[in-house]
Amino acid sequence: MARLSRWIEIILGAFFLVSAGAKAIDMDGFGALVSAYNVVKEPGLVRASSYLALISEVILGAALLGGWRFKGLTHILTAGMTAVYSGLIAYAWQVHGLEDCGCIPGLINLGPVESLIKNVVLLAMLFYVWYATRPKDGDAAPRVSLKSPAALTALAATLLITVLGVVDVATRGSNSSALQPVGEADVDRPFAPFVFKADGIDFDLGTGEYLVAFLNATCEHCQDSVPGLNDLANSDELPPMVSLMIGADIEVDDFLVNTMPEFPLQQIEMLTFMSFMETAPPRLYLIRDGQTAHIWDWSEDPPTIETVAADAGAAALATD
Repeated sequence: MARLSRWIEIILGAFFLVSAGAKAIDMDGFGALVSAYNVVKEPGLVRASSYLALISEVILGAALLGGWRFKGLTHILTAGMTAVYSGLIAYAWQVHGLEDCGCIPGLINLGPVESLIKNVVLLAMLFYVWYATRPKDGDAAPRVSLKSPAALTALAATLLITVLGVVDVATRGSNSSALQPVGEADVDRPFAPFVFKADGIDFDLGTGEYLVAFLNATCEHCQDSVPGLNDLANSDELPPMVSLMIGADIEVDDFLVNTMPEFPLQQIEMLTFMSFMETAPPRLYLIRDGQTAHIWDWSEDPPTIETVAADAGAAALATD
C-alpha cells in the first residue's frame, strides 16, 4: 500500500508540474482562458490570478513529486485547489458557456465535462494517498530528503518552470509590435483609442464601421477559424475587417505563415485584449464609431456572411 501510494503521489506531482509548465510557456494564452471564466475581468486581477494558479501548481506539484507531505497538509491543500478549480469550471460552464478549461493549455484541450471528470479522479487519488500516508499514533516524524531522485526532479522542474515564467514576462515587454492605444477608452466607445496602420491601411476604430476579430496567435481554434474569417473579410456585403491579436512577434509570424489571413492584423497587449473577452477567443465584434454594435462567439466555425449581414442589419435597425 505504501509503495502504491508513493507511485500515485509521483504521478500527481508530475501532472501538476506539467500543467504548470504548459501555462508558463504561454501565459498570455492562459490569461485569456482565465478571463473566459468571467470570475475576474479587471486585467490586473486576471494576470495575478494566472500567476497564482501557476505558482500553486508548481509548489504543490513539487511537494508531491518530492514526497514532502508535511503531515498530510500537501494532500489537503492540493485537494482544496482541485476542488476550487472544479467549482470555477462548473460555474463558468453553466453560466457563461465555457468550452476550454485551460487546464493544460497548448497540450490538451479539455472541455468542462472532461475537466470535471479528471478532477474527480485527481481527488480520489489524493484521498487514497492521504489515507495511506496519514500519520498514525506512535509514528516517527517523517524525514524530508532533498537527495532522492524524485526530490531532485521536483527541484529541477520547479526551477525550469520559474525560468519559463521569467522569460515570458521579459519577452512580453520586448514585443515592439504591440499597439499602444491612443488616449483612454470609455464605456460607450471602447474602440475609440485604437488608431493604427496595418498592411499599409490606416485604421481609426473610433470612426466608421468595422468588423474586429480578436485572435490569439497560439490558439488552435483561432487558427482554424481563419478560412471562415477570410470569407467575411472578402465579402462586399460587410464592413472591412481587422484583427486585434495577442502573441509574441515570432508567434504572429508563424500564425501568418500557417493560416494566410486575408485581412490586416494588429498586435495588442494582453491586458487590453482580455478586457474585450467574455469567452476564450476567437471573438468577432461589429463596431460603429467606436461603439459595440454586435458580438459573435462560436465553438466551431465562424458565423457565415449571411448571418453576419443579418445580425448587422438588425443591430442597425435597433440603434436607429
